[in-house]
Amino acid sequence: MAAKGWGPRISTDKLKTAESSRRANSLPESWANVPTATPPQSEPDTNTTNAKHTASDKQACSSSVPGSCDPPTDTEQNYQILDFPDATDIHIADNWDCAIFGGGCCGGNPAYRYLVCGAVLHEASSVFAEERDAEALLTFTRHPNYPEGEPIPAFFTGLCGGCSSRELEAILRIIHFKADDRLFDIDFRSLMIIARICAGYSLQGPLRPWSEIWLRKHESKALLPGYESWLQITDIFGTNKRVEELVELLGDECSGIVEDTAIRYGADGSQPVVTINWPAKRRAQIISRRNFRIGHLYGSLWVLILSLKHPYVTEDHCSSKKCLALAYGSLLLSIQEAGLQDFLNSGGIWRGSARELENAMSRITFETLDSIRLSHRCLIPGFRAGFKSCILSRDLTNDTDRLNKIICYEEFDSPPPLDQNLKFLQSDPLSNMWFLVALFIFVHLGGSTILVLLLLLLLLLCRKP
Repeated sequence: MAAKGWGPRISTDKLKTAESSRRANSLPESWANVPTATPPQSEPDTNTTNAKHTASDKQACSSSVPGSCDPPTDTEQNYQILDFPDATDIHIADNWDCAIFGGGCCGGNPAYRYLVCGAVLHEASSVFAEERDAEALLTFTRHPNYPEGEPIPAFFTGLCGGCSSRELEAILRIIHFKADDRLFDIDFRSLMIIARICAGYSLQGPLRPWSEIWLRKHESKALLPGYESWLQITDIFGTNKRVEELVELLGDECSGIVEDTAIRYGADGSQPVVTINWPAKRRAQIISRRNFRIGHLYGSLWVLILSLKHPYVTEDHCSSKKCLALAYGSLLLSIQEAGLQDFLNSGGIWRGSARELENAMSRITFETLDSIRLSHRCLIPGFRAGFKSCILSRDLTNDTDRLNKIICYEEFDSPPPLDQNLKFLQSDPLSNMWFLVALFIFVHLGGSTILVLLLLLLLLLCRKP
């Protein structure tokens, strides 16, 4: 018998996921006893970091995590119910009156037949409830091995192979109150698959007590590489736990997105990250965050260059044109050595991550005249510390603020200008002689209080008017 209805030609696009009017949001009282203990940690999802898929791989159904739970759409065949004698029966409900087929590859035969209660499906999911009225509910005659009886209704799930075995069975057992303790300890990949099934079949409400347990389990690792799908999971289950932190971190550590793939640069190296399943809002926030950081770093570098190139900007910090020329030339050379000349010439185009660019810019430096002439003192060396503080800043939004951060930085990485009372030592030979005599007396006679006072008196007497 040909089973038409929810087959390959029907997409779940028409299936509404709204549950506001469904009783599925009213959880049974027995679920109040779900344990609140957090299970032990498990490994991250390695599949989310494997970006080496071809376009055909993305369409194929395999054990990898699927991006959606739509029925297959690459063929137009109808399923023949009795052609599935090899499907494994999985009893979910004791008095089952409905079956869910799943577990096969797209366009292939289902590998599993989940025997469930139709009333439970109707109450738990608005999708199954609406499909009952949309004539997508299929019927089939019992397999010859079954007792004689009336045909029973059946659903075909549009889940890929990796979604249709352990994770789908776990969901069905939970909504039929057949769950066991093993479901408290699911790994991150299974949580991601369950979340996507819940999104496709509007099952977030009935699984809410369980999802809270699972989220608490993996929350501590949400910022680690391999857990980027935390963005999608929390979006499906309606929580913002650690989401803002992850968005900010990915904005710093992710490269530009090319064909739904980015490279995440972390302390332990780089790895590809698939971004196709990130919620659109979070994806936009990450891209915006990355662009803002790169724009800030580009602006900071240009402000430093211009401040050393134009003497009128730094005339209060150093009056020596030779010092400014040395600083400007050595800065340009340092930019080349850091590999940032193309970044500068392109107007701030950067393919890598903002963190990678920040690390490269932190190596930029320049020399001033005091490195070759000990008598020279100015405030320009303090720009180095000011520049490093500027690129690390998170709240500077314009070039004026960046300039003030660089040239008005309070801490300097070289000695500050000599006090006016000591400048005469650089040019007055007579003063230098008196200073040396006083210092000789001070050292060889024990450095008493009287001699200290004598030294101070000599310094004042030798001071230029």
